[in-house]
Amino acid sequence: MLSLAEIRTRGRFGHDGALFPETFSFWGTHLNTNYGWERAGRPAGAVVNPFIGRLYTGSLELLILLLHLHAHTGDEEMLARDLLPLARSVLRFYAEHYPRDADNRLRLAPAQSLETWWNVVNPLTDIAGLRAVLSALLALDSPAITAGDRAAWQALLAFTPPLPLATDANGTWLLPAAECPLDPRNQENPELYAVFPFRRFGIGRPDLAIGRETFLRRHFPGTGGWAQDAIQAALLGVTSTAAWLVQQNFTEPSSHARFRGFWGPHYDWIPDMDHGGVSMLALQLMLVQAVGDKIYLFPAWPADRWNVSFKLHAPKQTVVEGE
Repeated sequence: MLSLAEIRTRGRFGHDGALFPETFSFWGTHLNTNYGWERAGRPAGAVVNPFIGRLYTGSLELLILLLHLHAHTGDEEMLARDLLPLARSVLRFYAEHYPRDADNRLRLAPAQSLETWWNVVNPLTDIAGLRAVLSALLALDSPAITAGDRAAWQALLAFTPPLPLATDANGTWLLPAAECPLDPRNQENPELYAVFPFRRFGIGRPDLAIGRETFLRRHFPGTGGWAQDAIQAALLGVTSTAAWLVQQNFTEPSSHARFRGFWGPHYDWIPDMDHGGVSMLALQLMLVQAVGDKIYLFPAWPADRWNVSFKLHAPKQTVVEGE
């Protein structure tokens, strides 16, 4: 879809780079009902569905997925063929799409923080994603990465604003955006995207207390479907919460389907693939987490209550087996 994404960006916004919007067909166009059938009086690119109109974070999520894949496999062919062309174009979109503020940093606005917070400035989701992707790319040692790549990525990282934070007498926590309205429109916790999927805070990483304080203050605690609380609790080492949520997820009955593992519906459909995926990943992260060149065993495992025998993959083609 990359060529289409680049053409769409040039046609809509008049600059280079690639945008992969929230919700699109497998050939790359918006879903028609989200883009809007009636286009009279609407400029090209104006998305009718306000929940996803300026939601661009999925492009960065795709890159972090591919970076995790490369970290596990070391697949240089995939890096050169898939990851780098996507990264160059997606990051160019961010570099050219937004204006600069008084400090010469990107001012990500108009924007939104997932589907929940609209009309924000500097959403944490995209800032955390940019910082995670750029840092991971710059840490790679590959002949496929050019000097021009590194210069562009270092400049973009320097222009990326800091993560939005708040502090009171009880601690410091992350915010959904630097400027955010008071009326949430959905039930997501975008401030915790700095924990997952972008993993800036967690076990073995700096400022763990900020991540845990943010988790305690999340606006919409819960589980089921795509709710990521179980994954984030595991990454933060909040063992009791991770265990409770994982148990809740795996034992939930499926009243609408013959096959128990279909689950749902929660927010979207049956079979609820999100529900199973969240549960599986959270369970694995309770057992094994890799941070840099370190592997943490049982970082969120309730060893006083649960026995386990496991075999899991870690980066650099490592297999960890334990009991």
